[in-house]
Formats: sequence, structure tokens, C-alpha cells
Amino acid sequence: MWREKKQVSGRACKTRLQIILVALTALLFPLPAFPDTSVNVNLDNWIYPALERLASFGLTKSGLMTTRPLTRIEVAGLIDEATDSLEDEETEREIDGVTLHLLERAREEFRYELADLRIPEEFRARTNIKPIDEISVMYGFLDGAYPVYNNNGVEYGDNGNVFVKISGRGRLYGILSLYYQPILKYNENLDDEEEVELDLMKGYIKFNLGNIELEIGRDCLWWGPGHHGSLLMTNNAEPFDMVKISNPRSITLPWIFRYLGPFKATWFITELEKRREVAEPYLTGFRVNFKPLPVLEIGASRVVMTGGEGRPNLGFDDILEVIIGENISGVEEDTSNQIASVDFSLRLGFLRNTEIYGEFGGEDEAGGLPTKRGYLAGIYVPRLTRDGKVDLRVEYAYNHVDGSPKVWYTHSVYGTGYKYEDSIIGHHMGSDTEDIFIRATKYVTDDLKAGIDFDIEGRGKSESSSEDHYQFGIDLSYNMGDMIEIRVRYGFERVENHEFVDGEDESRHFVGTGVEIRF
Repeated sequence: MWREKKQVSGRACKTRLQIILVALTALLFPLPAFPDTSVNVNLDNWIYPALERLASFGLTKSGLMTTRPLTRIEVAGLIDEATDSLEDEETEREIDGVTLHLLERAREEFRYELADLRIPEEFRARTNIKPIDEISVMYGFLDGAYPVYNNNGVEYGDNGNVFVKISGRGRLYGILSLYYQPILKYNENLDDEEEVELDLMKGYIKFNLGNIELEIGRDCLWWGPGHHGSLLMTNNAEPFDMVKISNPRSITLPWIFRYLGPFKATWFITELEKRREVAEPYLTGFRVNFKPLPVLEIGASRVVMTGGEGRPNLGFDDILEVIIGENISGVEEDTSNQIASVDFSLRLGFLRNTEIYGEFGGEDEAGGLPTKRGYLAGIYVPRLTRDGKVDLRVEYAYNHVDGSPKVWYTHSVYGTGYKYEDSIIGHHMGSDTEDIFIRATKYVTDDLKAGIDFDIEGRGKSESSSEDHYQFGIDLSYNMGDMIEIRVRYGFERVENHEFVDGEDESRHFVGTGVEIRF
């Protein structure tokens, strides 16, 4: 019996290795006239919801949007594709004015990258530097411990908080690009202290070798179609100091794999901080996503935490076994914290351009199919009204597992360790929680957008009294020309049974404003 199980495990291992080899082959597969390297577009950039609108009208069909961030060249390619679709005489679509305005704004902001796509390689400016690309100033006032999530791990304290970010970027000789974003943080009352800190929020260099892009430095990732959160990888925590390998433009695989459509693969590895249950473990992850139909995108991800102070020393073969979901040969104890998911997004053009999406994941399973499961499901309607000025998003997430309380984002060895600098790497709601998020936005004018959202979280579903959070927020954003964007937001949260104590209720408030200047 033991031998049979080992043979099955060996076959499973071989199958997973074959899948990984196919994905790695994609990274090496040649592309004609591959453009120069470029930096990533930050996850909070306005262009991502704009690209969603373009895709909802079928103006972009090749884009793989669920592995983010995208590079500036990738975004330019999608803008170019949308422009060509509009100019096609056979295109018969009633594109609303808001979408057309966003496309024109995108053309302006990414004009240099669009030019690179059209200019022959020998005539491109292969070296350029923008010492200051963007400046943003944000102020937030908190009354109580109001949560601010999916914010690159930036901490807010009671009363006043001020953050100033400056970013710059450059490209050298067409094969190397660099990005930096320092942040100055002022907290009037963070853990009962006034704090001022200057830190590097993001900073990396990227090398372009054929269809392989190597990124080294500090950056964040978002894996999956979710907007409010994602099960495995979000920007809720601080950006990692990591090494990442990916193919920045999708490719079509040879042979029968061509039916997968446009294909991308990403791998990263980082070492987490020292101040945690197991100091300085490795965190590594692998993701593939593809588009077998212009309206359907599918992704699969696995993230592994392993090693660390006091844990078994791992060789290359051991790390490979862990990444593909096997326990290390000859070691009885659990040597890793495994978490994996599959996801999809499907566009229904006949139903007001609606998109439905979902993610299905499992925790703490080494090999085989996961049993400790979590879910995320959402629907996005970009044209709730015929004029396209109102959109609606509803998103639901759930990771309570009967008989296994608080199993998500925890581990028998690594504790509550699926965190980086005390913030959850995956969905901000945490473990053993049910969450429903609803948001509607309205374009009052092409440049003035208003939003309203509601969020209900039931935390501690295994507890006798769950801790329930009811959040409400309203916001305005105004784009002044091509350079300045102003944002304001108010948020309110009511917490019932705080820390799972019956009758312990709290009310929290947040008022924030920000100005972003682009050069």
C-alpha cells in the first residue's frame, strides 16, 4: 500500500513538473519584434478600470487582466488594440461617451509607449529618464481604528495622517528599466506615538531578455479577478523585496496548447521579515493564466511558505518538490504552508456588457486536491444605465471551513503567518470570515466621478459570537486636464461584538483627501 501511494505521488509529481515545464517554455518562446522593457503600472492607477470598460465592449480581446500589475507596454498594446477596433469599418457598437473619453485619456497618458509600438526598433529612443513621474499628497483623519486596506501596507493612526509619494522611472538601452517611489509618512498618533518616517515604498530594476522579463526589487502583486480582494495575492501588505520572472506579453503556445489562446506565466520568490513566528521564511509563488475564448480568462495560482529559522535546510530539489505541492521526501513533518486557487472571468456582452468572475481556493494541502476551501464570486456591470455613466459591482468572499476554525491564512508551524509586516498577503478580511461588498459609481461628467459602497464582514464564524463589521463609504474624484487628479472620501464603520465580546460595539470614522500630479 505504501509503495502504491508513493508511485501515485511520483506520477502526480511528474504531471506537475510537466505543467511547469510547459509554462517555462512559454517564457522562452520567441516573439517577433518584441518591444523594449518598461516599468509596471501601479495597481491603484485609473487605467485598470478603464481597461475593464474597453474589454466589456469587446474592444480588447487579447488582454490578460487577472495577473497584475501590467507593464506600460502591455497597457499601450491594449489601448492600440482598442483604437484599431474602433477604426474597423465592420465594428458596429454603440460605445458610450464615457468609454470614448477614457480611451482618449489613455492615449494621451501612454503616448510614448504607443509611439514605441509603431516606430521601427532602430528608430526608438532606447534611453529615457523621468526623474519625477508623479507626485501624490494624501491626508487622512481617523476617529477610531477605521481599517484602510489594499493600500500597500501603509498604516494609519488616530487623528491626522499625511503621506507624500514621489515616483520616477527610466529606461536604459532598451533592455533595462527602473522605477522608484519613496514615501514620507507622518502619523499624529500611531500606537500612541507621533511618527515621521521616510521609506522606499517601491523600487526595482527590470531586465528584458527576449520574452523573459526579470524583475529585482520591491514591488507588489495582485493575482485573480477580484476587485475588493483576492484569496492568494493582493497589495494589502507592504510590497515584497523579491525576484520575479514573467513574460510581459502574452504568447500563443505551439501544438495543441494553442487552443489555450494568449498565455502568460509568472514566478516570484521573496524572503519575509524576521519578526514573526518563524523568522525569515521563503515565500514563493507560481501563476499561469490564459484566454481560450475572447470573452473567457482562466488562471491558476499556487503560493508556498517554507524554510525559515529553525526549519530544515532546503536544497533546490526540495524547494521544487514544495512548489509543486509535495512534501519533502524522507521528512515526516509538514515543511510548508500551501495555498492554491483557480479563477475565471467571463464577459457577457449581450447582458449590458456584464462580467462575472470567481476564484476557488484551498489551504494547507500538500499534493492532491485541497479540502479546506474558500470562495470568491463577483459580478461587474459597467453599463447599469444605457448611457454608460453608472456601473455596479457586487463581490462575495467566504473562507469559513466547518470543523477547521480559522484555517485560512494560518498554519501549524508558521502560525498566523500568511502575513507580511503584520498585514495579510491575501484577502484583507482574514480567516474564518464572510464578506459582501457592493459599489456603484456614476460619471457626473467625463472627468467627475462619484462612488458609494457598502461592505459587510462577519468575522469569527466559528466563534459563539461573531464580530460583525458594517462599512459605508462615499467618494468623489475629479480629473483636471491631463495632469492633476483630486480625490475625497468619507467612510463610516460600525463594529458589533468587538473582539467577539457580546455588546462591545464601536463606531469609527474616516475622512481623506488626496492630490495626484502627473508629469
